[in-house]
Amino acid sequence: MLAQVAQASGHSAEIADALAQSAWWLENRGLGGVAEVIAYLEATRDARPAELGARRDDYGALRCICPITAAASVMAEREAALIEEGEDAPVDYGLFGGPASPLVMGAMLAFYGDEQGQLVRLRFGDCQVVLAKDFACVEAGDVQGAAQLDARAALPTDVEFLPLAGFAPEGKVLPYAKRMTLSVPSSWLDDNAQLTGV
Repeated sequence: MLAQVAQASGHSAEIADALAQSAWWLENRGLGGVAEVIAYLEATRDARPAELGARRDDYGALRCICPITAAASVMAEREAALIEEGEDAPVDYGLFGGPASPLVMGAMLAFYGDEQGQLVRLRFGDCQVVLAKDFACVEAGDVQGAAQLDARAALPTDVEFLPLAGFAPEGKVLPYAKRMTLSVPSSWLDDNAQLTGV
């Protein structure tokens, strides 16, 4: 249902599916993934597709509003750095001017990091959260509802890949717990139980 709403909002089928998958990933770790994706879709309701993609500003900083495209851009930069510099490649990446929902981007990066035995730490605003296959750890701030609803704001999001082995979480740990159903606020459903308001 969430993927259908994202597609109806102008996203490609691939990005819409990835948004829904990210929501599910976050929900399974105690984070409000459905609300994050809905907030992103609401924040970008009037944006043209070209405005959501990745681009570099005049200073070379990566800007991207769409969290899925932002995740793909970070992964591409990381792969290029690993090829060029080997295992000693830098682990920090920064995005400016988005993404509109750092947590949704983080879920996609956590999928990617897990394949390499790594976890992902995100810093945005006063929030800091670690995302891994088996848990999420809120290290600072209130990450729930922390989507950058002003999708064009030049608010930085820093991404750091860390080895999973030996990592000791500090903060509120939210363990993985598979959910069979997801809750959607009734205000987002019409009489036919379909998502509305986006």
